[in-house]
Amino acid sequence: MGTFGPVATTRQPGAARITRPPVVWASVGLAVYVLAMVVGEVFDLNTDDHTTAAPHEPPVQALHLPEIGIGLVAAAIVVLVASRALSGPPAGTDRWALGLATLAAASFPIFWAGWPIIVGAVAIGLALTQRRRLGSASGLSVAAIVLGSAAFLAGTAACVFG
Repeated sequence: MGTFGPVATTRQPGAARITRPPVVWASVGLAVYVLAMVVGEVFDLNTDDHTTAAPHEPPVQALHLPEIGIGLVAAAIVVLVASRALSGPPAGTDRWALGLATLAAASFPIFWAGWPIIVGAVAIGLALTQRRRLGSASGLSVAAIVLGSAAFLAGTAACVFG
């Protein structure tokens, strides 16, 4: 009994627990980025000219610490943004997801830093929470999933073959 009568114990859609937090989404994106770069380097699928060194120098690696550091910065930024989106009203999650998906697509020119992969993974994860939090997916969340997936896949292919 509550103060004013019986208290309903039904769960509201907005109160759904997020099973995969933004840190997990960003970690998946970062892991795919590093794996794509390593696969491209190990199997010599990269078309980079800088990976072939002069005969008297050792081979040059495509993945260096600065790129991983820039990827970690991207992961930290999108985790903060996604956490902010999840702390707000559930109806606004789709707009945040579409914004991140747009950023992922726009960051394709710097694919070597992992931004399209990492930001795309978080945009997809955030868009998928819309259905769980509200009970249905909006058109914006579907657009975010499509755009985030395109950026994720294109960024991964570019890291392997680029």
